Amino acid sequence: MKVVTLKSPSGLDKLQLVEREAPGEPGPGEDRVRLHASPRATPTPRRRP
Repeated sequence: MKVVTLKSPSGLDKLQLVEREAPGEPGPGEDRVRLHASPRATPTPRRRP
């Protein structure tokens, strides 16, 4: 499977697409979830003066 990894916490230029083995079957009490898209970061709430 292809995964995106981040080597160090800086900019988007540090993201790498790498190949990894698929995880095994979920264990008791676990579920497998397919993720299609996710936000990069949550927005910071604006404060009103």
